[in-house]
Amino acid sequence: MKSPLKHTKKTAKSLGTVDRLIPSTAIVHSFLFYDGVYEAFLAKKNRFIVGHTTKYVVSEFWQCLKLDARRMGEFIKFAHPIADEPMREILQKQWYSYKDPYVRSGMFFLLNHYSENGIVSSGHTDPDSFNAIHLSNLYNFSFDKFHVVHDDNDDFLEGARKIQKEEYLLFNAGSYSLNIFEEGKSAGEDETRVMHADLKDFFASTTNPCILVYEKHNELFKIYKDYNMIMIDKWGRKVDDREKCQEIVIANF
Repeated sequence: MKSPLKHTKKTAKSLGTVDRLIPSTAIVHSFLFYDGVYEAFLAKKNRFIVGHTTKYVVSEFWQCLKLDARRMGEFIKFAHPIADEPMREILQKQWYSYKDPYVRSGMFFLLNHYSENGIVSSGHTDPDSFNAIHLSNLYNFSFDKFHVVHDDNDDFLEGARKIQKEEYLLFNAGSYSLNIFEEGKSAGEDETRVMHADLKDFFASTTNPCILVYEKHNELFKIYKDYNMIMIDKWGRKVDDREKCQEIVIANF
């Protein structure tokens, strides 16, 4: 089962490593949920997946897809291609203002594929990035063992604190930063800001089996030196050489 959305992180080389860390048939709660790439992969491997997002528009896309993928697809075929670049830039700022949820969700889907970084509200856009295969993936997506929850809370960690102790937690945290210059900066309607120090504090205190996935950053080797850290190269292989590392998977077990 392949996610219909483009991956919003630079790579997804750690899929196999995360798969090997989590027992088959486990219940996995994935926070910072957006594109569903890791979640769809794990659901296909027989895990019961619950994707958690604090962003209503993200959960709305997945709910509309579940209820009526064809209706969303009809709008997508009508709207594509959006050839005018200034119009695409306007839509990145205003797409969520449409009244019809299937129009909003269809625009979410198109802009995700148009955007170079997969983020609907940001990134350089190119309509040639979208093709018929993406629409086919939309129609064929299965929600078997795959569920999406809107956590109506600005802090995604609040939802994580409510999960039963034996259930797994997954955070696909993307790029690490110190968050020094982010105070007061606005984020898109679909974007969740990650305060990495808060995530580290939660990781250190939770009794749930917990996995973090990050793009390589040297600071992570210091912060998480006391935990199970697996370095992944560009081919998805475990490596011991930091120079070859592209992604880092960190587990508290």
